[in-house]
Amino acid sequence: MAANYRAARRVQLGADLIAKLKKVEEEADESMLWVELLEAAAMSAPTGPAKELHGLCNEATALAVAAVRTTRRRIRTRRAQHAKGAKRL
Repeated sequence: MAANYRAARRVQLGADLIAKLKKVEEEADESMLWVELLEAAAMSAPTGPAKELHGLCNEATALAVAAVRTTRRRIRTRRAQHAKGAKRL
């Protein structure tokens, strides 16, 4: 998850960035699945480190989803501004 986030920070605004952020989202969600499976195997309610790890995975997933939405919105805005500028010429 961290390596893909780092890679996403190095690409420019566009499809590559969205693809990298979607990968971060998938990996954060997968991490949460593994935590949930470990919790189920223990057959007890999440406590201590497992509960904290579950919360962190959930937070990372939410941040990745928000980043994808924001990036898509920025791309649409830039395209609209570019189209406006092209019409003026």
